[in-house]
Amino acid sequence: MDGPPPVRPIAPQLVMGLLIIAAGILFTLENLGVVDARDYFRYWPAGLIAIGLVKLWHGRGGAVCGGFVFLFAGTWLLLETLGILSISLWTLWPVLLVVAGATMVWRGVNGRRDARPAADTHST
Repeated sequence: MDGPPPVRPIAPQLVMGLLIIAAGILFTLENLGVVDARDYFRYWPAGLIAIGLVKLWHGRGGAVCGGFVFLFAGTWLLLETLGILSISLWTLWPVLLVVAGATMVWRGVNGRRDARPAADTHST
């Protein structure tokens, strides 16, 4: 007896595709004079939040880090759009330079964790 078919996880590409379809529908409805797309596009950061949640749900290696980045950026931008936060994320972009530089310094001082010992290439 066969069990139920395995459930396929939701891929980030599926979420992106659905967001692009939604944007296309909104633009079409605006062109037809049905809705004003600007009323809905102000919530675009919710798409970043959705992608971040999917990446976190997958939970594999770098996807978790990327998921937190999407989730953080989407949440910040949405809160800014709604007027809850007054500090713009775009104002703080130089912090990314600080984080990137600190990461390089950390790896330079401590070495990379995934670095494997070099194989002995000298034959005697």
